[in-house]
Amino acid sequence: QLCWSTVEDSPFGGGGGDGGAKSGDDGDGFREPLGQLVIQAVMHLLFLPSFTVDTDAFENEYEEDEQEEDLDVLHPGAVWAPGIIVPNDIVVLSTTYDKNRVEVLRLMLAMLCEPLFQPADNFDPVRSLWLKSATAIDVPYASLLFYSLLNTVISFDPVGWGVPYGANMSRSGAPARVLEKAAQVLIVLLDHGPSVSTPPAEGEEGEGEGNGGAE
Repeated sequence: QLCWSTVEDSPFGGGGGDGGAKSGDDGDGFREPLGQLVIQAVMHLLFLPSFTVDTDAFENEYEEDEQEEDLDVLHPGAVWAPGIIVPNDIVVLSTTYDKNRVEVLRLMLAMLCEPLFQPADNFDPVRSLWLKSATAIDVPYASLLFYSLLNTVISFDPVGWGVPYGANMSRSGAPARVLEKAAQVLIVLLDHGPSVSTPPAEGEEGEGEGNGGAE
């Protein structure tokens, strides 16, 4: 609760009076909730040069016409794995980057695990402010994260060195661990949001009317 409270309702100061700094002021108050700042910091860590992506990952850009054609990924060199949009020759493979990505993805999963602790009888799929912030339209590197997670899953080679699941023995098993965490984060992010209910087809409402609606 503290991560999403503003200075006005925080138990650690600010108060609700006129003298307290408000969100957006130039005083000591937070411009944004702490939780939102943490989400943004983690997103930056996922694409931090020399930590989770190559040092030159953001040097090369798509041309403007290519960017429209390729679904607004401006820096393809920052995507973790080849596949959709990203060719093989611009992806830099590194055991160090893979290990760092695993740790940051574990941190992200820990922040997004709130639905696991909601009682089943009053479960709300859109209640989590962490997930709401992580899936916001203005979250940093949203496109890069989506294609990095997706490409990591679809480009994984379980055969490895010609032995089934031999990739677990190569590069200290880092590709398999990145695959596992990438798949988990991708599912968590895609699963967030209200369920879409499909209205019943015409003629299917009511008992005994199913045959009459099909033509």
